[in-house]
Amino acid sequence: MVVIYELLQQKDGFEVVDKELFSLLGDHAATAIYSSQLHTQSERKLNTLQNMLDILKLDM
Repeated sequence: MVVIYELLQQKDGFEVVDKELFSLLGDHAATAIYSSQLHTQSERKLNTLQNMLDILKLDM
């Protein structure tokens, strides 16, 4: 979440380019969050598979 409490002195309000920038920042943040979730899931799967292999090695 981005919160803007006040604008710079020379800025009277938001312009189209500002809204485009906020949109791009939001898209980038969403991509980063999604990528982080995928990474976390893959790490969990990798750990599970490694543990399974370790168990199989003990049984042999």
